[in-house]
Amino acid sequence: MDPATKAGALQVLGEVFEAAVAGRADWKAWGLDAGKVEAISALLCGSDALRGMEQAYGSAAPPRLMALHTALVTLAFGIAWAQHWSDSATMEPRRGKVARLRAREAGAAGAAGAAGAKETKPGATAVALEQAFGALAEITRVAEGGREETFEVLSAAIEAPLRSPCYQALWKAFTRPLTDEGGSEGEAVSLLDLEEPGARVKFERLYVRAHAEQMETPTGVEVTRGLLEIDPVRPQILREMLMEGMARWNRQPALGAWGAPGVPHLALEDLYEEPRVRRKGRPTYFWRSRSTPILERIRALLKKHPIVGVRGEPGCGKSLTARILAWDWAKAFLHKRAPSAPRPFFPVFIRGDADIVPHEVCLDEIIPRALRHRAAELQIKAAAEIGEAARPSWSGPVVYLVDGLDEAALTAAEVEALFRQLKDRTCGPHRAVVFSSAGALPSPVELRGIPMLRVVPLCGVAGFLEIAKGLSIHETGVHDWLHRWRLLNGTAYLSEEEFSQRNLHWALPTPLLLLMTVMMWAELPAEGAPVTRADIYERVFRRFVVSKCREDQAQHRPVVEATATLLARLVKRGEIDAALAEEDGSAAQAQAVLWLLGRLAWEGQRCARRGRALTVREVKAILRDELGMPDDGGENQGDDQADAQAAESLISVGALLVLQPGDEEGHARLVFTHGSFREFLVARYWATQLQRAVVASPSREHAEEISAGLLGARLLGSCDESFAFLLQILDGPGWTDVQRAGLVAWGASRFNEESPAFEDAQVPRWSEDQRPALREAALAIGSSVKGSAGVSMERPSSLRSLVGGPWVDDARVVVLAPGLRGRGALLQGADLRGANLEEACLEGADLRGADLRGAKLRGADLRRANLRKAVLEGADLREANLEEANLERAVLRGARLKEATLCGASLGGAMLQGADLEGADLSMATLEGATLRGASLQDANLFGARLKGVSLEEVVIKGAVLEGVQLDEETQGSERKRQTPH
Repeated sequence: MDPATKAGALQVLGEVFEAAVAGRADWKAWGLDAGKVEAISALLCGSDALRGMEQAYGSAAPPRLMALHTALVTLAFGIAWAQHWSDSATMEPRRGKVARLRAREAGAAGAAGAAGAKETKPGATAVALEQAFGALAEITRVAEGGREETFEVLSAAIEAPLRSPCYQALWKAFTRPLTDEGGSEGEAVSLLDLEEPGARVKFERLYVRAHAEQMETPTGVEVTRGLLEIDPVRPQILREMLMEGMARWNRQPALGAWGAPGVPHLALEDLYEEPRVRRKGRPTYFWRSRSTPILERIRALLKKHPIVGVRGEPGCGKSLTARILAWDWAKAFLHKRAPSAPRPFFPVFIRGDADIVPHEVCLDEIIPRALRHRAAELQIKAAAEIGEAARPSWSGPVVYLVDGLDEAALTAAEVEALFRQLKDRTCGPHRAVVFSSAGALPSPVELRGIPMLRVVPLCGVAGFLEIAKGLSIHETGVHDWLHRWRLLNGTAYLSEEEFSQRNLHWALPTPLLLLMTVMMWAELPAEGAPVTRADIYERVFRRFVVSKCREDQAQHRPVVEATATLLARLVKRGEIDAALAEEDGSAAQAQAVLWLLGRLAWEGQRCARRGRALTVREVKAILRDELGMPDDGGENQGDDQADAQAAESLISVGALLVLQPGDEEGHARLVFTHGSFREFLVARYWATQLQRAVVASPSREHAEEISAGLLGARLLGSCDESFAFLLQILDGPGWTDVQRAGLVAWGASRFNEESPAFEDAQVPRWSEDQRPALREAALAIGSSVKGSAGVSMERPSSLRSLVGGPWVDDARVVVLAPGLRGRGALLQGADLRGANLEEACLEGADLRGADLRGAKLRGADLRRANLRKAVLEGADLREANLEEANLERAVLRGARLKEATLCGASLGGAMLQGADLEGADLSMATLEGATLRGASLQDANLFGARLKGVSLEEVVIKGAVLEGVQLDEETQGSERKRQTPH
């Protein structure tokens, strides 16, 4: 080999090693450009290390892969070497040895004050590196047998880092004794201190961890991707590559993208706090003694049940648990086991938002799609074939991990169909674990036989009340998490008192929210200032995007110019205040990026309603059609094309919270890393549009244009918290009382607008009517915003038309209308399950046969309303006015009617089992033939009530007014017997 070539390669590897020792381990910092890779490749090829591979493969790609992996090994070795010396307990007694080593290398005596091997001049490490890579040809021989053997050599170097030829050469060189120049003392010094007990094992552990982290960087992903491309037709290789990628998930960032500015590198295993789960019953203050760790519980249940369900609130750790399980099973799959040992699971990880297409629920399509997407995340070019090639054998053990079923945007019927397919598929050695929020799960009938685990919040169901009752935070799981955060971030420990002083105890039960809170701790308001979840999300997003914009100003000028163009277009449209754009460039650009992210989040929901994924095609359409920015095709060339491409890069890649796994058609899909991120961005976008529609007081034509942008999808949903985020924004300091009053008027206007709106006016169909979703949201906004007195119905059938519209599309409307004023409303047979109609005025309303199970009607005015045969099971009717209402044969099991007014009401044949009628006014009411078993009539007023044919067995009537009550003779005798003292 040319000595100059060898010297250049050794210089490159020396720079890599020095970057690791200096703490610049990020792949961007040590700058491995094409020239440096070529130098390392020349060194390896010149030493015959890769000559066999070249003959087998016939291209320059494998030498590049080995060169990249050699650089990564060198970087990981340097990281471990620096940590080895910084953690050495025997450093102080060995100062003399290190000093003599330094004197030998520097050619100067008397350097006795050296603090450790990291302070030695580069000469010592340069000699060791030269020895290591000079000897690499002697221990690295790639066979000339063919591609398969080539793959095995490369795969072994990645899968078993300690068996890598490069690592073995470095280990041998760094442990070789280096004596003093004169050798008078005969004392050997090496670059690794192995005298401490267990030092070798500790160093190997440091190296393996550093190697795993580097394999997750873009350079490491390129090595993994290129390795698969050596032989893309072998199914077993594809499966193993997928499992190798999944086996490194523990070192993947728990938040944001790798190397994203402003985002600390928080690995999954470092921040994961294993949740605890309960099978039955409600959590109590002693929940920890009645719950079990989730991983242990899932594994135990899978031995007896083919399907296990896990439900919990958003951000409680379901997705992290799913990834931890996939990582653990992937490691077991790759581990060499004895022939007699049970075969390990092959985990198939299915993301609800990316792998399950709405309206196309078929496992035979979902499974290959999921495998293709996992391959695309590794940037494997063979993703088009991997779906079928890497599909697991149906005779082997397989576990399907369905993460985020609530993010799949499926109807109730589609969810039930998916569960039926899982039941059919999970026979023999096949198993499935489904993670979802409670609202997306199917009916109890479909879940029969499937154990459902409920995730217990970190701080218990009552939040911070455990601490108030003397239960230490150490007993809730939060303490361990905060302690690990302090070790990772190097900040002071946050105590429970500090959370209490800032009134942030509500953030403790949810791991994701807890993480975001401690990240923004220094920027949160002082003690006592109100902080909402939307405030924390806004601060986190703004920090991420501002950091990205500032980085781009120094490194990516085209992206900066594209962002400036985007900002100018948004200022012109009135989306962003012109004064803000002139004050701070980075902050204004961040606002523009956040606006576009919100627009993309909303477009994603619109695409899901149409049964397709959000891709870069939609990004281009928004930039071109709505904002007038140039497209990258057609006649646009030069700077316009660069601006469009840079803007897309900024939104889909650099925005930190959006991923782009390629789908089977080769288009880039946009998937948010967490459902709550999408929900917040949707709410943020809606808030900006409402600001324009209400605060700016546009013309009617302009207002219609703004409202048209809010059509196409639903804001409300049983598994979606976008409306909760929006309400926090609208009730925040950014809106005044006058502006909120205008918002109520806007909500009433849109709710009462019953004319349909179709995307395609040429061929209108009721199933394509987009107006009900906007009316549903407008009613909720106008009724729920702070200071609202409620929305008035212009026509008795206004609410009925809203409730009936989604039925065509097999959906159920979410009615959030506290304070609704709808006298004489026509709602016969309406589906109002779970509706919020507190303090609503529904006097004289026709609710015959309506389904009001679980509805909130506290304080509602239902005088003379017709509720005959209505289902009010579990409804909240406390303090409601039901005077002279018709409740004949109504179902009121478990209903809460405490202090309700039922004077003169007709309750003949009503089912009131277990109902709470404490303090209710039932004077002159008719309850003939009603069922009251288990009901409570304590302190109720039954003056003159008719109770003929009513059994009072197991009915609590303590303190009730029974004067003038009309009872059967048998009932009267039983009552006298109950009241006779013994």
